[in-house]
Amino acid sequence: MPFELYAYRRIGDLERLLRALPPARGRTFLVAGSGDRELLAETLSGTETSPEYRIRRWDEIYRFFAEELSVEKPRVQIDPPDHWLLLWSIVRRYRESGGVLPAGAQRRGFLTLLGSQIRELISEEVPPESLAAVCEEGDQLGRAFVSLYRAYLGALDRQGLSDSAGVTTETRKLLDLPGAADVCRSLDLVLVGFSSLTHSQLALVRALVGHGAAVRLCAPVADLAGAYGAAQQFGVDGEALSERRPLRAVKIQGGDPRQELETAARSLALWERGEGPLAELGPWPGLEAVAFSMPRSRLAEAKEVFARYGLPVFWDFRRAISETPLWQLSSACLEAAESGWQTEPTLRLLSLPWLCGSELDIERLRAFHPRGAKGWEKALDGAGASARAAFVDCRRYAAKVRRGGTALELLTALRAFASGRALIVARLTVDAPELDGRIALFSEALRELDRKILFIKEVVRDLGEFGSQKLSGADARAYLSAWADGTTASPGQREAGCLTVFAGAPSPLFHAPYWFMIGTEASQWPGGLRESPLLDEARKERLHGLSSLGLDRSHLPLLSEQRRQREFLFRRLIACGDLCTFLCRSAVDAQERPQEESALIAAAAADRWISVERTVARGLDRLLAAPQEAALTPVETRQPDFRAENSLPASRVPPGRLEAAAAEVRLSSVDDFAECPYLFALRAVLGYEEPPREDEYDPLRGGTAMHALWERVWREYAASGCRGSVEERTRRLFDGVVGENYPALLRSPSLSRALLELRSGAERCAAKQDEWETALRPLRAEILCELDLPPLRRGAVTFRGRCDRLDRLKDGRFLLWDYKAGKASAYGKASQLGCYALALESGGLGGGVCAGWGYVGQKDAAVFGCWDDDVASLLNKRSGSKTLRERKDGAGQLLSDIALAMDAGQFPPRYESKRCRACAFAAICRRGEMSGELEESEEEGADDE
Repeated sequence: MPFELYAYRRIGDLERLLRALPPARGRTFLVAGSGDRELLAETLSGTETSPEYRIRRWDEIYRFFAEELSVEKPRVQIDPPDHWLLLWSIVRRYRESGGVLPAGAQRRGFLTLLGSQIRELISEEVPPESLAAVCEEGDQLGRAFVSLYRAYLGALDRQGLSDSAGVTTETRKLLDLPGAADVCRSLDLVLVGFSSLTHSQLALVRALVGHGAAVRLCAPVADLAGAYGAAQQFGVDGEALSERRPLRAVKIQGGDPRQELETAARSLALWERGEGPLAELGPWPGLEAVAFSMPRSRLAEAKEVFARYGLPVFWDFRRAISETPLWQLSSACLEAAESGWQTEPTLRLLSLPWLCGSELDIERLRAFHPRGAKGWEKALDGAGASARAAFVDCRRYAAKVRRGGTALELLTALRAFASGRALIVARLTVDAPELDGRIALFSEALRELDRKILFIKEVVRDLGEFGSQKLSGADARAYLSAWADGTTASPGQREAGCLTVFAGAPSPLFHAPYWFMIGTEASQWPGGLRESPLLDEARKERLHGLSSLGLDRSHLPLLSEQRRQREFLFRRLIACGDLCTFLCRSAVDAQERPQEESALIAAAAADRWISVERTVARGLDRLLAAPQEAALTPVETRQPDFRAENSLPASRVPPGRLEAAAAEVRLSSVDDFAECPYLFALRAVLGYEEPPREDEYDPLRGGTAMHALWERVWREYAASGCRGSVEERTRRLFDGVVGENYPALLRSPSLSRALLELRSGAERCAAKQDEWETALRPLRAEILCELDLPPLRRGAVTFRGRCDRLDRLKDGRFLLWDYKAGKASAYGKASQLGCYALALESGGLGGGVCAGWGYVGQKDAAVFGCWDDDVASLLNKRSGSKTLRERKDGAGQLLSDIALAMDAGQFPPRYESKRCRACAFAAICRRGEMSGELEESEEEGADDE
């Protein structure tokens, strides 16, 4: 029996074959991954198969032959972080030697793309000489790719290393050693779960057969016409293990992605009660008979949905370290340090449970507005020893990454930073048991970190110069990210009574009685297929044309063949369901764009791979259960029965009263109250934050940087005795201040446009201020920046604020200035500076009187405000229709109104406000419902249809 091929449709048929294999000495089962090993071991347990069998992966086959043949210096296989380290060094040396790479090579993802393409060439045994032969004259990118590929292979050979993609090629080389034939003749090899083989795998199997090994290949099939799999590669007709009968399938459709998950989850919950659309499938099988497959991007949403319906879950997949709390801690620390220890990033960092958690008084610290390491040290003086120690640890870790070190030193620094954190949080689980799962994941990530540190210590001699390279700054962060993305943590122990969820495709040997496939839309299956810029279609076609390589259709596949492979995988995933597979999709995506069902479903039905029995559809118009429909109360609620006498009243119900109260108010928020009291309460009293913008540019950080710039410029200008130019100082200080407050703005190419706009706006605004200085300089006695205002009381409310800039005049009066990132014209009626003037006149500056104020807009390089006539004349400005006294009286009335509203706790929404158009809280105040806009838009939409 030199070679046998078995083809199976259902995994259960394969298991029957494997259990029935007669005992044989030297039997080895070959699988693709560790997950397959566990499933196969479970299948073989309790059978008559020889107890001497082994289950191995491809890399373990190499080690087996190396041990049997007493190879003195076997190759050491590198893992993904070391793979990244080699490529990083090779690309850097290529650039230093004068090599030219395209602009896209500067992006972080280039090394990942380069590595994946090199690994594909290695697995298909394409030498650099063949790749060079298909590069056309003038193909700069192709020539660079060849050089990098050749350098990578040379580095592996010099150091005695092996890429995991080339381990089968290295194994085949061992078969030329003396005694290899005897080892092969003693080998009974069973390959399980391989639909096709790479060029190197195929060559190794053929060599094993040629040397006398008994080989069985168990290959899954999908009944695809014209498919090219193991049978075509070996040129034999395999023995069919399964009958050609269609697999049972049911379609599930939700209105949007969340409702898709909810429809599947509620159907299971109802089935457990003997109700719902799935009850006719038979008696409730228990959750252990149910499994899900879904895109990784849907996991967080799925966790919420399963928790809502009370379905216990075992998440059966290895999470990347970048998805664990350990990496969340590391990333938050490095991001806070990169921001210059700004207030909000540092608060988010310190409030993590691994550092300070709930013990941190966030509101007290936020009131200090600490910025920079020294500012935080001062703010944390009264926060306790543990908070101060945690901040010191954060600074130490961030400083180490910035200074840099070898790969071992960087990972050791992360280990020192995270050491003991899980133990600290473990003490809190008595009061917060929900942290238990996160602690286990944190601890598992630490174990993987320890394994990697130990591995580096053992093989650093094999990596040689590559292992001792120093990485710093962005390169150090990139290496840590490569380790976090390429290393995974185990899912933990399975608990009884749980359904199973996989992120993406499960092991080829997995199957369950009832199998749910989430996301079977055309956008996912086959999804968008794109050619690689390094190994594009033209290069692949020319490589296929080289007869010396002997590539077939499945090797270096073109886009058309990749689509066939996606269709094959789709059908194999369907086959994971023993009794029934549920094909789930949503009618629209998260952005409410229509989605089509995957055409692969219709093709599978046409080929009788599946038989779709029915469709369970639940649209967005059925978010609530119908009056007579089964519902899972109190988790769900029913639609009101409008035919009953107790139907809802015709009048709309206004939003509920905000139960909000506070003893202090920031004067910078008073204009929110003037526009809309409801908005004021949400932002200034309740502390609601607006959702982050989708744009990469952060206007909050940009505004903070500009405020810091003007403070620096005017402090330096004042210290010089008002000599020199404001514009010159602005140009000189701009990069330094922005680098301290928003460093990404200077580094990221995608933010170059925003940087240009900020720079040009600041320079124009500075030039305009130089013009005003001609009139103001002779009148001024002193300049004060970032001045804390005296508290101002109205009733039981205290108002506080801080002025950007104050000019004290020689006659005892003062001027107020406030810098805005937008246009000054938008603040013509603002009361903020009027309130500042009242605070200063009531208890500051020795009884000085305000001579006016101005809002300086950076976007339009202009100023709007109100002044005494003499100052307005010097500035060549008009004060408007109201006098300075009238504007201050209006500001005082606004403060009284705020105090009354705070005392009563009433903040009615003002639906006619101009701010409504761009307000982020429109859904909370229900403006659309109250004004009838929602009904109008729905009617217009119906007309459009």
